[in-house]
Amino acid sequence: PVSNYVFFYYVDNEDNSVSIARIFYSGRDVENIIHDFAKRDKLVATICAAPYLVLKLGYLDGGKFTCYPGCDLGLTGAKKVNKGVVRYKNFITGKAMAYSIDFALEIVDYLLGKKEKEVVESSIHGIIK
Repeated sequence: PVSNYVFFYYVDNEDNSVSIARIFYSGRDVENIIHDFAKRDKLVATICAAPYLVLKLGYLDGGKFTCYPGCDLGLTGAKKVNKGVVRYKNFITGKAMAYSIDFALEIVDYLLGKKEKEVVESSIHGIIK
């Protein structure tokens, strides 16, 4: 069951408005998962166009986020910042797939702490400590 997961990661893997619409009109399953995780203060990590849904549901209100340019049109309540990755409470948002390593490292930091993040980051660069 979904309740056994530590965090929820949802990504849109296409770069056009059709795919963005598909995220939001494909049913309530994704929204229900986000509601469930948010209610239990579990991590929700979204990247590219997917932060739109978390923003639309109001979970980023009063905070900061990032997403693929134009994927926040018509929504207010949170401040969009021009960064590759942004953490706000139990939500991590990523701007685009070009930031996927930074995005993954932020997830490691959230779940396991800065020390483990540094170990993972070093190993990515081929530095063994």
